[in-house]
Amino acid sequence: RKLLGMNILYGYKYDASDHEWEGGTIYNFDNGTEYHGKMWIDKNGDLQVRGYWWVFFFLSKTKTWERVDNPNAAPAMTNKP
Repeated sequence: RKLLGMNILYGYKYDASDHEWEGGTIYNFDNGTEYHGKMWIDKNGDLQVRGYWWVFFFLSKTKTWERVDNPNAAPAMTNKP
């Protein structure tokens, strides 16, 4: 599948009480699988994107997406512990 123009995050609703976007779906372009997920902005201003399989929250993985000033400078997604 071509990634350019593809929606990889969709269906999220913002929950102001938790300061998170919840109830959405994440498309994993590495393996073609969709996962449930949530997102939030951390204290550093980075977007945390967590995907999990069905209701198994303990089977989750979180990726950090960093804002860049120049979109041609570097990939926005990194694996941070």
